[in-house]
Amino acid sequence: MKKKQFVFVVILFLIVMLSAGCTSKDNDVATVSANPDSDFVATFNKLNLGNLFDFEFKLPEAENKWVYLWVESYVNGVKEPDPLISLGFGSSPDEKIQDNIGFTMISLSSEETYVFLYGPGVSGRRKIEHGLGEDVFNSLEYAISNKTVGIELGEEKLLAVYRETKSNSIQSLNFDDEQVVEKAIEKSDLVYLLKIIIEEE
Repeated sequence: MKKKQFVFVVILFLIVMLSAGCTSKDNDVATVSANPDSDFVATFNKLNLGNLFDFEFKLPEAENKWVYLWVESYVNGVKEPDPLISLGFGSSPDEKIQDNIGFTMISLSSEETYVFLYGPGVSGRRKIEHGLGEDVFNSLEYAISNKTVGIELGEEKLLAVYRETKSNSIQSLNFDDEQVVEKAIEKSDLVYLLKIIIEEE
């Protein structure tokens, strides 16, 4: 009898876990996936323009939705009060968005570096003082790797990370863990975090 009860409890636990997973999936309003082999990235590499983070973004029901894309900046572990760059898009009359979004840094000279953000039908650029230093180690990494991830309404999602340090090395990290991100911010001289959130209008 006890064995049957134990089996029943295990099965019930599995059902609850699976249904919880399905509920989480049902709450996703959009998906995003890293696109390191896109034509955009290939063009940047071929022309040696700089580093580009490109993503495939899908929002099946875009009506009454607004997408914010921005880059947070941390200098010596301290967050800058305003985003490095930001933009927004949404409320598509087609009620569906399937397009590329991304972020790039282009250094035209040692004194002239620009950051660019782009999304469906929108783009923005800004000249910056920091970034792509000559005597530092830097790392540009997708925070979501090559997998497709879901985004819930109102959920802030980290997409990519740029790090810069004057130490003699910089190691690759798994940015799925929030504590890893915090530690990277503390140990780096400069960090840029590319983030996205979807809100209802």
